[in-house]
Amino acid sequence: MKLQETRENAAAKRHEKEFAEEMSKLIEEVRATHPFAKMSEEEILARLRETRAIVAAERHETGEMFAD
Repeated sequence: MKLQETRENAAAKRHEKEFAEEMSKLIEEVRATHPFAKMSEEEILARLRETRAIVAAERHETGEMFAD
């Protein structure tokens, strides 16, 4: 029984390592390609404010001002 537990632990550790590597690759890809990655904090905040204003206007036009 001890050997089986060891194999299961080894498999879990291998999967955990593969997952961590995959996530690191994904994060690097996002940093290289996402528009926000190339912007300053102020530029990002300005873009988010614009989006918030657009969404608020659309909700007002459709009567969904208080929708969740």
